[in-house]
Amino acid sequence: MALARLQSRKQALSFLRFLSDHGATVLLTAEGSTEIPDNDLQFMCNGVLHLTFEQEGRALTVLKVRGADFRSGDHSIRLGAQGMTVFPKLIPETRRSEYVSEPLSFGVPELDALLHGGLERLCHFCFRNTVTR
Repeated sequence: MALARLQSRKQALSFLRFLSDHGATVLLTAEGSTEIPDNDLQFMCNGVLHLTFEQEGRALTVLKVRGADFRSGDHSIRLGAQGMTVFPKLIPETRRSEYVSEPLSFGVPELDALLHGGLERLCHFCFRNTVTR
């Protein structure tokens, strides 16, 4: 079992490296659970967004963005006919830092704001969802 998992991880890393070498920006989706975790996929990706649906409503959490700062915490989201609307958690600004980059916009202004402009070019990004049963 461990050997098969290692082979799967090597194949996935090789595939992601191939895509990066060819100038691709990769957006993956995953459904992790306690029975089948997606830790390997999260490790391989430069960024991970976690989507949840609780009784209080839907939320998005930026779990990681390798090499960049981001606004942590749960941010409320609404899915509608116009797409996704993100309501960033309000926090007092303590300092401002200039981020020099050429990000790719999601086309959702609130989500782009959470990621300081959008996805970093040539990165691997995973939208994560937890399956509850």
